[in-house]
Amino acid sequence: MAQLTAAGFAGWLNLTYSAERLVDVNPLGVDKATGIRRGLAVLGRTPQEAVAFGDMPNDLPMFACCGRSVAMGNGHPSVRAAATFTTRTAADDGFAHGLALLGLIPEPRRRPA
Repeated sequence: MAQLTAAGFAGWLNLTYSAERLVDVNPLGVDKATGIRRGLAVLGRTPQEAVAFGDMPNDLPMFACCGRSVAMGNGHPSVRAAATFTTRTAADDGFAHGLALLGLIPEPRRRPA
């Protein structure tokens, strides 16, 4: 990302990390929150009614857009800090556990090791 920024791309593209060595490149002003707002408008729902799950900095605009946000347990520190809740890792049924933390489903049984 530093090379793209130094080359001047940051001025007209949205650059965010989606993995340690993977950068999302979108038109300026377009991010995950853009898609969520459009989808919610089609469904007739407000952003406050939405829940976002994420693990990397490219999820932060989505977290800011939604009423509640859940960071995966192995998520980037900035994502965990911005989240309403932090759940377990994906490998440890974190998505289901996050839904349970929100009261949307019963607590899942843990898989045997």
